[in-house]
Amino acid sequence: GEKEVRWEIMQGPGKGDTAAVPYEAFELAPQIFFISFLAREKESIAMAADLAKGVVTLVQGFITANGIQSNLLSAHIEEAETQPAFHPPFSLGGTRFLNVYAENVAYEHIYLTSVYGTWLGVRGPQSGQADTEEYHAYKVADGLYFLYWNEKILTTQMTFLFNFLKGCCVGQVFGVVESSRVHNT
Repeated sequence: GEKEVRWEIMQGPGKGDTAAVPYEAFELAPQIFFISFLAREKESIAMAADLAKGVVTLVQGFITANGIQSNLLSAHIEEAETQPAFHPPFSLGGTRFLNVYAENVAYEHIYLTSVYGTWLGVRGPQSGQADTEEYHAYKVADGLYFLYWNEKILTTQMTFLFNFLKGCCVGQVFGVVESSRVHNT
C-alpha cells in the first residue's frame, strides 16, 4: 500500500490536531533520510531525520496571503530515547557548485556568506534568471547539509538535503506558481 506518516501536534496552537498523509523518504546516507509530505492543503513539511542519533530538524511551510511563512522545528522519533534537538547551524559561505536537477534543468548555487546565497538558472525554465536569497543551513553529518530558503521571484520555499560526499541531493519545492499550489519532491 501507499506509505503514510501520522503526525500530531503535541503542544501550542493546534494541540491535538492529527492526520495520516502520504510521504516520500530518501536515504542519502546510512540512517539519514530526507522526508517530505503535504500535511494539509497549505502546509508542507520537509525534514532531515538522523535515525541513529534520533535528531530531526524540520521546516514547516505555510501558504499565506503574504507568501510563504517558514518555521524551523525539531521533532521526536518515537523509537529514539533522545530528546528532540536541532542539527547545528552551519555556514556554506564560500561554497559554489552546479546542481543538476534533471537532464534539462540545472542551477548554479553560490553561497556568498553564512546568510546569503545566489542561484542562477543554467538550464531549464529559469535559464538566465538569478536571485540572491537568505538561506538557513544545518549540519546533519560530515558532508551532509539540510537547508532552506524562500524565493522572491516565485512564491516558493526550497528545502534540500545535500550529500556533498556522494555528489547528490534531494529537495522539496512548496509554494504557489501561477495561482496553483505546488508541492514536489
